[in-house]
Amino acid sequence: MAKDIQDALRDLDISHTGSKIGDKLTLSMGVASTIPSAIISREMLITAADRALYQAKETGRNRFCTFSIP
Repeated sequence: MAKDIQDALRDLDISHTGSKIGDKLTLSMGVASTIPSAIISREMLITAADRALYQAKETGRNRFCTFSIP
């Protein structure tokens, strides 16, 4: 799903004038997943997605990283 979203954005070919990163708009995403349980809070899931997003940005941008909470 994340790759499909990135591909759709790339196909829109939106200019990103003034960017120091690139001339086209791109998207980095953090994706987190878990099996619902009483011990996993939504805050834990959001934190995991945030960590994945920062990992995506730190490893080159225009990518997605995933994090799974066991």
